Amino acid sequence: MGYGLSTVTAFLVEGELTDALRKRRMERKIAALKDHVILVGGGETGKHIVEEFSKTATPFVLIERDAARVVSLERLGSVLYMLGDATDGAVLEEARIGEARGLITTIPSEKDNLFVILCARELNPTLRIISRLTDEQSRSKFIRAGADVVVSENLIGGLRMASEMLRPHVVSFLDAMLRETGSVVRVEEIQIPAESPWVGQTLAETQIRERVGVVIFGLREAASGRYLFNPNPAARLSAGDVLIGCADRD
Repeated sequence: MGYGLSTVTAFLVEGELTDALRKRRMERKIAALKDHVILVGGGETGKHIVEEFSKTATPFVLIERDAARVVSLERLGSVLYMLGDATDGAVLEEARIGEARGLITTIPSEKDNLFVILCARELNPTLRIISRLTDEQSRSKFIRAGADVVVSENLIGGLRMASEMLRPHVVSFLDAMLRETGSVVRVEEIQIPAESPWVGQTLAETQIRERVGVVIFGLREAASGRYLFNPNPAARLSAGDVLIGCADRD
């Protein structure tokens, strides 16, 4: 009996110690995050975001109230997470919101999403905020609260179904880009900084395809804000322009 009790006790203590060490390591990693994305909510929508971020090696931290959801998401790979309520500013600060480049909130409750947006915008005025939307009539409220982009699941779902009917091969091609696990193809964007040697050069002169393997099919002009599709190779680049193209990630 004494041996059995000591074995069970050792097992419990070792398990608790392992969990404590693991939690400490995760806290250190979160404390070192910079230029990352904060994901609020690990439900069905959050699950797909975690998958995409993991595939593209995007640094992120998940804030979730339900520990069971975190356990389920950890099956997808290593996930930095915090158990807590993102409507609490202290939790957002622990997630390094001041150093983050973006926040995505996918909570089912629109009221909670609004509160997260308000807190996040106050803590980091330059943060890019994307929010889930259920009721289309609430879109203006979310924008006024500080969201940069509001995504309506009903709207996206409706457009997807229409596209499946009208242009099925295009949809299949885009799905293949996202779901391919061997050589992962992604649409990328490259913003040209003022100090870039590409400033003043033509698109052809940059030799971007030969150098980094990106096929450019779009250009957003910084001066006018307009998008050029399939830009002319003779198009001259300026600081702040954004190049949009396909890249093959091995």
